Amino acid sequence: MKTNFVSLCLKVLLAVTVLCQVSAPAVSAKPGKDSRVMDVIRKYGRCDGVGSITIGPFLMGIARKAASDEEGADFMKYLNRMAIFSAEEADSCLKADISADLAKALDGYETAMEMKDGEDDMAIYFSMPSDDIVSEMVLVSGSELAVILMIGDMPVSELKNIAAEAMAD
Repeated sequence: MKTNFVSLCLKVLLAVTVLCQVSAPAVSAKPGKDSRVMDVIRKYGRCDGVGSITIGPFLMGIARKAASDEEGADFMKYLNRMAIFSAEEADSCLKADISADLAKALDGYETAMEMKDGEDDMAIYFSMPSDDIVSEMVLVSGSELAVILMIGDMPVSELKNIAAEAMAD
């Protein structure tokens, strides 16, 4: 049975926030104006068999206001940018190129979690420029060659609170 990537991402987000708290001393890749993962998404986003969407700061602000009463609104207030990328329908040569570039882009990021469920697999990476801020969270499904990238200033303490609230529901 194939696991829905987005659903799996949401379930794993709780575990990531706990891992961020435990791994807070780890300092990983420090993104500049744009992240290396975003560079990969932009490079391949218009290729055949690839789908991507990038949401910039302006639209993230509108989304935060629109979702103020929705589940996840607490988390959204810390996001500045977001990108969703899927190359599941790309040809095998393009998939190999994307996978290689993505692996290079993720070099230096902290691996928060890796999981496998049958044929599906997922890994979560993050970048922490300081002990208490997550600047990037990257969710990658290797089996579907899909990526969700979240960029912002996400306080580890707030991520922990959001996880605690979600577990109480």
